[in-house]
Amino acid sequence: YPDRLEAALEARCPEVSQCHIWGKSSERFVVAVVVPAVEGADTDAVQEVLAAAASAASLAPWEVPQAVHLESAGNPFTVANGLLTASGKRRRAELNERYREALEDLYARLRSGTDDPSSGGARSPFQRVPELWGILQRSLPSLRLRTPPERLASRSFAALGGDSVAALRFCGLVEQRLGLRLALALLLRARSMSVVEEAVAGAAMSGAGEVRVEAHLAGGPGDVDWTAECSLDAEALLAELRRRAEDAD
Repeated sequence: YPDRLEAALEARCPEVSQCHIWGKSSERFVVAVVVPAVEGADTDAVQEVLAAAASAASLAPWEVPQAVHLESAGNPFTVANGLLTASGKRRRAELNERYREALEDLYARLRSGTDDPSSGGARSPFQRVPELWGILQRSLPSLRLRTPPERLASRSFAALGGDSVAALRFCGLVEQRLGLRLALALLLRARSMSVVEEAVAGAAMSGAGEVRVEAHLAGGPGDVDWTAECSLDAEALLAELRRRAEDAD
């Protein structure tokens, strides 16, 4: 499975000579070691082209590397250094062992901004309902954590990379943490996350148990794009429900 992701990314990224995808069963996203095509490559630039390539390849959000460790362009994976087989295939055990510390560090740094934004991570862009920051990050593993948080609130859920399954996850976390049932249609059609925040805050203050599309909007009908796609991907939804069932076992 990782080799399919690596092949898809390498084929679409001339800036990337080789990449090694690494994931953990305890995490909902992957990280990668990248050997750039030229020396002196910028980490942010490499991650940008990987994200673009992942989008072009229609990879799922959790298949997109959320952080990369850049190897020197002059130190690729080869047969001589024991990282490739004689037929050119990756020796995954050897790659994992060689880069384990660097990859674990990537996860640690990502978690510092994901698990508890108030301690060591970026400040929540949501002033009225700060909890939405953590919920948003947990719902969107592909969210670029280095993007200035203040810019996130002005973007729609879809613009941040959210699909129907991520929206379902977001609504579930809102109900779990805040005790409110958030209408999926509102999340998918709100023109910005600040509109969602105002709707949630309004419902919480009024004592309502649900956040409906028609009610609690910050500035009226203009806050909702009624033409936005609001359908669920049945296959992806089924996969998400199966994952939840497995987590519950």
